[in-house]
Amino acid sequence: MKVTIRKATQTDLGSILVLFDKLSLSDLPYDKDVDVNWAHTPDGKDYFIKKIEEINGVCFVAETGKKIVGYFTASKKEVPTYRLIIVADLENLVVDGKFRSQGIGKELVDSFTSWAKEIGAKRISVNIFSGNEKGMKFYKREGFLPFETILEKELNEPNV
Repeated sequence: MKVTIRKATQTDLGSILVLFDKLSLSDLPYDKDVDVNWAHTPDGKDYFIKKIEEINGVCFVAETGKKIVGYFTASKKEVPTYRLIIVADLENLVVDGKFRSQGIGKELVDSFTSWAKEIGAKRISVNIFSGNEKGMKFYKREGFLPFETILEKELNEPNV
């Protein structure tokens, strides 16, 4: 199966939104507060349109035949001013379940890495839910290593 990785265009938006829906649903076991309809809100659509137009980042798609089977979005990461480095952040990446384990995710990461080098990044990063073992295994296989850990604590609503 031949896969083409290319920059997304406006005509890809519908396919990207459908894939993001699948990503959102797969995130629910790790974060019950995920809005699975976010991609279809004005904020969600605006996010993807800006990435496609290369405003505040980029969006690439993986295509086989004429079908979009995966994508990623990325941007320059906001880093504290004491870090003298540009970091490119892989904001989200998804491959349709029917097309996983065929090297498409790796090709998307490779394209992200190339883009990161083009913008002068010295490091790349990705956030992933700590319970997402398959995702962790994939990103570690692609050379990502733990760098920082964010801990959260849920606060109970006060009794009324």
